[in-house]
Amino acid sequence: MTINFCVQPPAFRACQDIMARTKTLNSYSQKLRRSRVCSTGYPVLIKAIHGGGGKGMRVVSSASQFKDALASAQRESLKSFGDADVLVEKYIERPRYIEVQVFADTLGNAEKPEDHRGDLSEKAVAAAKAVNYVGAGTVEFIFDNDTEKFYFMEMRALFPVVRRTTHCNSRNTRLQVEHPVTEMITGLDLVEWQLEVAAGNPLPLLRAQIPLVGHAFEARIYAENPRNDFLPDSGPLLYLDTPKPTHVFAPLVPSLPHNVSCSELDSVKRSPDTSTHVALEMHFKSEQGFTQGAQIGVFYDPMTAKLVVHGRDRTSALHALRSALEECQVVGVSTNVEF
Repeated sequence: MTINFCVQPPAFRACQDIMARTKTLNSYSQKLRRSRVCSTGYPVLIKAIHGGGGKGMRVVSSASQFKDALASAQRESLKSFGDADVLVEKYIERPRYIEVQVFADTLGNAEKPEDHRGDLSEKAVAAAKAVNYVGAGTVEFIFDNDTEKFYFMEMRALFPVVRRTTHCNSRNTRLQVEHPVTEMITGLDLVEWQLEVAAGNPLPLLRAQIPLVGHAFEARIYAENPRNDFLPDSGPLLYLDTPKPTHVFAPLVPSLPHNVSCSELDSVKRSPDTSTHVALEMHFKSEQGFTQGAQIGVFYDPMTAKLVVHGRDRTSALHALRSALEECQVVGVSTNVEF
C-alpha cells in the first residue's frame, strides 16, 4: 500500500506562503504513519492525484476512519484513472472555490484576462512565471470562509507550451470547461490567443487593455439524477433543446502606444464595467457534448451541454441563467437542470 503526496514544484514554491493546507510528504509503505496525517489536523481530504470530477476523493473526520477511506479512494482512483496514487490535504469545511485565468507568451509576458482581487492575481501570475509557462492556464485557489485565508490548489493548463522541463500538480491539456465565462466578459477569443502565442507572437493585449464588461455564469447540464444521489444516467438522448444562442463582445479598446510600460498599465485600477452604456440585453451561449439521438454511455463524462450567460451586472446575469435553464428541455435521460 502506498500513498504518494505531491511535491513542491516551482509553481507551488511561488505560492508557498498559502500552501499550508497540503501535506507534502513522499510516501507511506505498508504501515500508515498516522502521526504524519494527524499533524495536519482532521478533517482531511484524500484525493486522487490524477483525479477529477470528484472521483477518488474521501473526507476523513477522524483517525479511525482513515484506513478504510484510503482504501476506498484508491480503489476508485485506480478504476477511474488507472492509478491509485493519492494525496492528503487539510479539508476546508466552508470553502469558496476561486479561479484566476492567466495567459503567458514566449517573451516572458504573463497576464490575467479575468480580473480578481489583489493578492490572488499576483500569486497566479507568479505561479505561471515560476515555471516559464506559455499559453493559457487556470490557477485554482480555495478560500476558507472560517479563517478568511486562501490556499493554492493547482494550476491547470490549456494546450500548454513549456519552455523547459517542469512539472505541476495538474497538467490538463484541453480548453478548460469554464473558459467561455472569461470570453463573455472580455470579448476575447482565447483560442485565437493560443494560436498567436504558439506562433511566437506577443500577447495581443496587455493587462490594462483587456476589457471587463458585465458578469457571466456557466451552468453544466449533466446526465445524472439529483433524486438518486446524483448518480450518472445513461441511455438515448431523445430530445434536447437549449436557448437560442446570441453573441456578445466587449467594447473595443484602442491599442495603446508601444512606448507605454507595463508598470504604467498595471497602475490602472480596473473593475468590471456595469455602467448603463453597456448593452442591457441578456446573452446566451450553448455548447453541446451530445446531439439529439446520441447514446449517452457510462464510459465518459456525462456532461451533456453547457449554458453560458452574460448580463450587465450580477443580478441580471443570474436572471439570464434562470431564464436559460427554464427554457432548456431534455428528454430521454435524467439531468440536473431543475436542481
